[in-house]
Amino acid sequence: PMRSGIRAAFAFTPPELCGVCDTADRMNDASQQAKLAVGGVALAGLAAWAVKVRREADWERTLERVSRGVVVVRVSSVMAFDMNDSGCSVATGFVVDGRLGIIMTNRHVVTSGPVTADAVFLNKEEVDLTPLYADPVHDFGFFRYDPSLIKFMTVAQIPLTPADARVGLEVRVVGNDAGEKISILSGTLARLDRAAPNYGHHTYNDFNTFYYSCASNTSGGSSGSPVINQRGEAIALNAGTSTKSASSYYLPLERPCRALSLLRGALHAQSKGGAPFRGACAAIPRGTLCTVLAHRAFGELRRLGLPPSVEAAVRRALSRETGMLVVDQVVPGGPAVGLLQPGDILLALSRAKGPPSSSVPAADAAADAAADAAAADSVLAGRVDWCTSFLQLEEVLDDAVGATVAVTVMRGGKALCRTLRVQDLHALSPTSLLEAGGCCFHALSYQQARNWNMPPGAVHAAFAGYMLSNAGVPSRAIVRAVAGNAVPTLDALQEALQALPDGARVPIRYVLPHSHHQERPSANPNPNSNPHPHPHPHPHPTLSLTLTLTLHLTLTLTLTLTLTLTLILTLTLTRSGSPW
Repeated sequence: PMRSGIRAAFAFTPPELCGVCDTADRMNDASQQAKLAVGGVALAGLAAWAVKVRREADWERTLERVSRGVVVVRVSSVMAFDMNDSGCSVATGFVVDGRLGIIMTNRHVVTSGPVTADAVFLNKEEVDLTPLYADPVHDFGFFRYDPSLIKFMTVAQIPLTPADARVGLEVRVVGNDAGEKISILSGTLARLDRAAPNYGHHTYNDFNTFYYSCASNTSGGSSGSPVINQRGEAIALNAGTSTKSASSYYLPLERPCRALSLLRGALHAQSKGGAPFRGACAAIPRGTLCTVLAHRAFGELRRLGLPPSVEAAVRRALSRETGMLVVDQVVPGGPAVGLLQPGDILLALSRAKGPPSSSVPAADAAADAAADAAAADSVLAGRVDWCTSFLQLEEVLDDAVGATVAVTVMRGGKALCRTLRVQDLHALSPTSLLEAGGCCFHALSYQQARNWNMPPGAVHAAFAGYMLSNAGVPSRAIVRAVAGNAVPTLDALQEALQALPDGARVPIRYVLPHSHHQERPSANPNPNSNPHPHPHPHPHPTLSLTLTLTLHLTLTLTLTLTLTLTLILTLTLTRSGSPW
């Protein structure tokens, strides 16, 4: 009976007591939830701390391993050549093949001229380097060393994985920033489609490629440093930096990977008794149409005449594409002169079987009209393999050196198809020089021809030594004629100089890069002048007039100051009652 009464009492509870119990239960539930939330936050913080510690430990192990493959590259340019003056520099490189002894660095470190170089490894061992390859356009190159000379350290080989680059990736730049041995800079990739940086009008500039952008604040000495991920793989090559911000510019590694693979194949074939190694230029084919292209957004393409239907077709086929390639410059003397124009929008590029198109409009008018009609039909029907990236462009050109390609462009809203012959890019880069009278001559390179909008191959005076400076011809001049004989090539210049007797004084005609449409005659020095004259024996008349005016002004000011002091002294003595 007692138990039944207790059950009845509990079963019949007044409403007031029920509300109190419910409130207490809710308070207990809220307290438990708060405790669970605090515990969850604590666990999340602990997990984040553990992940951070593990990531830092992974980076420490990665950097310790990678540092054994990064070297200090010391380069001495023995004479002025192309865009480089004589002098010494310090940069960075990293081992990409330890068995063959191949070191990757920047093209502007290897340079295209005669250099001597050595490398300093992490344990201070030094080895001599031999320039192996310098790309004609992109900012990468290779040195080679003898692996048997490294006796006291195991060299780490850094693999290349360009496909792992993505926005937001945490990276480290391991190099010799500002000449400091093994400096490590951190950053996060911000852009993968930045335009190639412009370093000036008279120096090396990369083009026809994208660059990566990252705020890692690198400086001189870190050129050629590997940009590595957490696994110790190089995803880019440090190439340049901004002088106005912390931005650094990295070169993507797709084309360097191709060059390294071809280079390895040629060297392995030679070591196994196969075909002899005929140089890196023969092993790595590079093609060009002598045109500079730029990537433009669709908004700008509409103003250039891109129809909305073509834009829609490109966006359907390539959902992540934001623009297309546009012809920015046609280098004189190239295969695209008269066929492509600045402002042409590149639609497609493929191998062709027929002969190249004529640059004269009336020569193949019927054939061009038929090709244009076929191209317009293909574009309207969407049967086009769109070429919207630099990688697609170079893959086709590098595999078609000496052959022809069909180029489909959009000009003013009209589709045009032209057949162009692909030129050997290595043939446009100077590989020899002529030294005479302390001067250095070589063929005008494709890089400088692009900078100065001139045909490549002309005689370029990289350094005006005693002979040219005595005649008032500056460095970087393009020599056109010697003793009345035209010298369009380096061989013609050599023949013209060999025909002259020792001590002969002949006129030279030349042009300057900033005014190459104006041909200038050289000064004819006085035969009775000092045999060791000043480099500029005939100063410019404007300079002489300026010096004369400066001298007169100095004398006038001196005389005025003297009279003023005399007057002040006279007045002072008069007021003091001096007997003078």
